[in-house]
Amino acid sequence: MLKISERKQLLRDLELAVFLADDNDDHEEAEEFMALYAFISSSPFIDDRTRRHRDDHFFVETFPTLNDDEFRSIFRTTRQGFAALVRQLEDHLVFSNNSRCAQLHPAWQIAIALARFGGAENGSSVMVNRYLLVLQ
Repeated sequence: MLKISERKQLLRDLELAVFLADDNDDHEEAEEFMALYAFISSSPFIDDRTRRHRDDHFFVETFPTLNDDEFRSIFRTTRQGFAALVRQLEDHLVFSNNSRCAQLHPAWQIAIALARFGGAENGSSVMVNRYLLVLQ
């Protein structure tokens, strides 16, 4: 069964309230419901959207302490290969943005992509997701 969002259900309830208030000749109440309907329908969300804080624990604490086998298991490359890839890509325009929401450092974005590409939804991806969960 199709799930109806809380906002959509609220809008449907307000439509019914406008109809019932107008049917009972309570035009003031109908106008209040219409104003509330207009206000709610003007925004795609009922609640304010809060920005999620990015936790850099993985890259500050865990990333540097991974041994070579763990590093290769997660990112499917050596540390030297990873560093070379970052040097080649970090100045690309895809890593710059004029938004008020800053992007992650290019090295972090590349690490996340490599971990995702190498995960292939097998048992090792569970470990990778555990390491990278704070960044999603």
